[in-house]
Amino acid sequence: FVTTWYDQSGNANNAVQATTTLQPKIVNAGVAILSDGNPSVYFEVTDAYENVTASISTLHSAFSVCKGDGNRKQIYGFGGGLAYKSFEFGPWNSNLSSTFIGDGTTYTQYLSPAVASTAINLFSNIYNGTTFKSYANTALSVDVSNTRTDSAALSIGARNGGTMYLSEFVLYSSDETANRLAIEANINNQYGLYGVAEVSPSTALLTLNGQPLVFNGNNLTYNG
Repeated sequence: FVTTWYDQSGNANNAVQATTTLQPKIVNAGVAILSDGNPSVYFEVTDAYENVTASISTLHSAFSVCKGDGNRKQIYGFGGGLAYKSFEFGPWNSNLSSTFIGDGTTYTQYLSPAVASTAINLFSNIYNGTTFKSYANTALSVDVSNTRTDSAALSIGARNGGTMYLSEFVLYSSDETANRLAIEANINNQYGLYGVAEVSPSTALLTLNGQPLVFNGNNLTYNG
């Protein structure tokens, strides 16, 4: 069970879960958990990290490698179990993804037209405070206008009733439109999700403010 998922940027925004029953796993019965051959953190229905950061703006770019179970599950959000009032993204039942964008009170949900998938996917999201675009394996899935913004703490897996394997999560508090294709290509080289890629050892990572927060098997505290 992963008790601490360490922030390697030096900013000490560690993902900490002290409650054993809410801790995700990276090892099961002494064997590393894999998703399509990739080391992954496995979140059961109630597993979550909340208040990973201090309150930050919902303007951001995020890249995640995730495999769901066809049900609802927050990959990440701002505001824990109430993230849907600010910003929340993840798989959603019969749709590949759901995005909530709000100002802390009023919010709108956007569902991708793509159907639910239990395959591993690379999700790329960019929200600049005016428009939100979401890509699945580089293909544009959602493109909407919304000017609602808020500030809240980052949460991972903190809402809804599905399970997921999270292999990688990269978060920038900036608009990375200009760098999106390069970031996606780099991630694809790690995981070989689409096209032809040179696969190298996987690393789960989170980046905030452009500084790498590397989360991998050497930077975890776990019990069991």
